[in-house]
Amino acid sequence: MIRKYSNSDKPKIIELLRKNTTDYFDSSEEKDFENYLDNELEDYFAYEMNSEIIGAGGINYFAEQKLARISWDMIDPSLQGNGIGKKINSI
Repeated sequence: MIRKYSNSDKPKIIELLRKNTTDYFDSSEEKDFENYLDNELEDYFAYEMNSEIIGAGGINYFAEQKLARISWDMIDPSLQGNGIGKKINSI
């Protein structure tokens, strides 16, 4: 199930980021990600399977440039390659 991010998701999504560090993120990015969740997100989603957050991702908009950018997409490493990211990005 894909649903809107809630502030209560933050600890689990930070844990998800850590699972993807160092393969996809640098440990120095965690503070940037926390700032994003607290202050910069526009549309951000959590992907749940069996009541566990296994993926997350978002979109930020730049109206003046008529541009949207995928932001902080990540999937649990043990479940990558199953099309979960495609589902999140299709919202």
